[in-house]
Amino acid sequence: MKTKMLLKTMELRKKTKYLGRRVMLALIASVGLSQSVSAGGVGEAGFIGSWLEVPISARTAAMGQAFVSLGESGFGPLHNPAGVANLTHRQFTTSYRSMNIDRKLTYAALSFPLPEDAALGLSWLYADYGNVDSRSSGGLLTGGDIGQDEHQFGLTFAKRFSQRVAVGAMVSYYQWKLDNITTNSVLFNVGAILYVDHFLYDRETIGQGPITDIQIGLAIKAAGSSFIINTTEFYGDGSGLGRSIEAEVPRKGVLGISGRVLEGDLLLATDFEIHETLGPRIRFGAEYELSEQLRLRSGLNNGEIAAGLGFSFNIGETPLMIDYAFQDSRVGEGTEHIFSIDLSF
Repeated sequence: MKTKMLLKTMELRKKTKYLGRRVMLALIASVGLSQSVSAGGVGEAGFIGSWLEVPISARTAAMGQAFVSLGESGFGPLHNPAGVANLTHRQFTTSYRSMNIDRKLTYAALSFPLPEDAALGLSWLYADYGNVDSRSSGGLLTGGDIGQDEHQFGLTFAKRFSQRVAVGAMVSYYQWKLDNITTNSVLFNVGAILYVDHFLYDRETIGQGPITDIQIGLAIKAAGSSFIINTTEFYGDGSGLGRSIEAEVPRKGVLGISGRVLEGDLLLATDFEIHETLGPRIRFGAEYELSEQLRLRSGLNNGEIAAGLGFSFNIGETPLMIDYAFQDSRVGEGTEHIFSIDLSF
């Protein structure tokens, strides 16, 4: 009799454990996804890879993410890999987005110019949702916790085939992890930039028009992305609760144009994006060069206002750019701050 009662008690505890973990799985997945996207001001959620919608570059964020026609610096692979082709020196890029609710978003990249107007880049994007305590279905602490994080490791190659056009591509390994569930896939970003001035002017008159440095960018992002999530790893073998889920990072296409006015001191840019899940979005950005060292920026990202500044100086003969941006969250989570550093050597 005691043995039967003991077996029933153990079976009940096992079911309670599975149910509690099932509740926590649904909770952290839904909360994590919604928070990651709302941080970027897009106001939608519910898909894997939503961290890719959150701007990590301070310059890009301050300009409302209107950046596909630029794609400059080590952040180019995230927006338009073709922009990396303009590198003239090796460059180290890093950025950190200060977020609430224990979330973290960081980025680092190393880019190299190559012969024949080409460039190569290595990048790493890391997103951490933080941890939550694991509880049973009755709300009791189980003594453990559940966390979620994502990594994107990218390899970028870009080449400027002439003064008029550059193309580039990034292939990346994307890993998504929730507790002991791990899944991964390969993503592709491809892009091109047209340098319109070289179509309109000859070598002697280029840069003398009322609008200069006119660039048109086109990028296709997250192509070829399919993930298989096996929740059996989470619930454990024999639970009968696990299943295999196929998920995809939504694809998107972005078309943008930028140019300089006021004798080149004011950079204006706009992007139009078609997102497979979020639909059409439009962005505007501006950057004003107040002096050789200081730039002021502002932008509008699908109705969300952002602003920031950039300060450049030299450490000996090494150019260093420090960028800052702030962005309000539409869902009332408070202002978030982004800090970026570009170091050329």
